[in-house]
Amino acid sequence: MPGSTAKLGRRRTRTCLGWTERWDSQRAVAMTEVDAATIAGFIGVGLIVAAYFANVQGWLASDNWRFPCANLIGSLLILVSLYFAWNFPSVMIEVIWALVSLYGLARALRRQ
Repeated sequence: MPGSTAKLGRRRTRTCLGWTERWDSQRAVAMTEVDAATIAGFIGVGLIVAAYFANVQGWLASDNWRFPCANLIGSLLILVSLYFAWNFPSVMIEVIWALVSLYGLARALRRQ
């Protein structure tokens, strides 16, 4: 449950938006665990940012099929993470991003 705190013996655990933090009361050290959906979201963000950076640098043209493909895969991975940590406005922007990417991918493949 997001934002929940549970005591486990001498350890305290808090989960919030896919992150699980554990504190060991004897060592007072916070350890962070990340679930698979959050990792998928981070990979998706990385793909979108990398494609945008490559486009700005001139390494990847926006009409190249790889650009909309990276954006499509990135947005789908972010949607996977949003399935587990629901945020309606973020879902809407990612769905729109995926649809625009599909259009761009189809257009780029038609030109080949």
